[in-house]
Amino acid sequence: MRAGDKAIYLAALATVACAAGVIALPSAALRLPLGLLLACYLPGSAFLWAAFRSPRVALTGLIFAAGLSIAATVLCGFALHLAGAMSREGWGIALCTVTLAGLCVARIKRSRGFENRPHPWPRMRPLRVAMMFGAACLALAAIAVERHQTLARSEFAYTEFWMVPESGRGLVALGVKNAETAASTYDVEVSIDDTVAHVWRSIPLAAGETWSSEFTLPPQSAGSKGIQAWLFKDNDHSVVYRRVWLSAPAGG
Repeated sequence: MRAGDKAIYLAALATVACAAGVIALPSAALRLPLGLLLACYLPGSAFLWAAFRSPRVALTGLIFAAGLSIAATVLCGFALHLAGAMSREGWGIALCTVTLAGLCVARIKRSRGFENRPHPWPRMRPLRVAMMFGAACLALAAIAVERHQTLARSEFAYTEFWMVPESGRGLVALGVKNAETAASTYDVEVSIDDTVAHVWRSIPLAAGETWSSEFTLPPQSAGSKGIQAWLFKDNDHSVVYRRVWLSAPAGG
């Protein structure tokens, strides 16, 4: 087996191993380097190999391989979105398939006896290096700004607050769930007929935690004003963060 063919087979084996690791490994720390290799180098390297029929290990080749890989990853993302397969398995299979396709083209060209003609690479002049460095800085700045904006958005961060009567037991269930992005402290006040009857102070809840309690449901007449509960967050009693209520019965 010629050295070039052996290198193609080794690259294909490495591609399959990376895809399998991305899909199967339970640890994110172990999946990260494999995913970066699969998304940022292997596809572009396969494309260059297919185009020039020889591996490129110089700095210029690495840069071109990275750029082509990112372009392939973007196109795979569009395809996966249309197919409804935007998952870890989908990404691994798509990038593996694209890379193996490039390696197959390279292997076919070698088997048909194409000459390995040298192709000059663009020279990395100082101005080009400065432009690439500036583009990388702009990309990193855009990622940092978008990350800050994403973390600041709270469409899906909220606090649940409920009060539900339990039929047959004469009790009212009261609960709070912190579904926000950070730990908070809550105060709960329950008012019966405009009179504060129950108070819970300084309830610490980490993100995802739930607090619940019960109190006895008092008898209510037609003239009763019902039961109200207020939720205050982080010791700020100037603003009612959440409010729930139980209406009084319509008849006596």
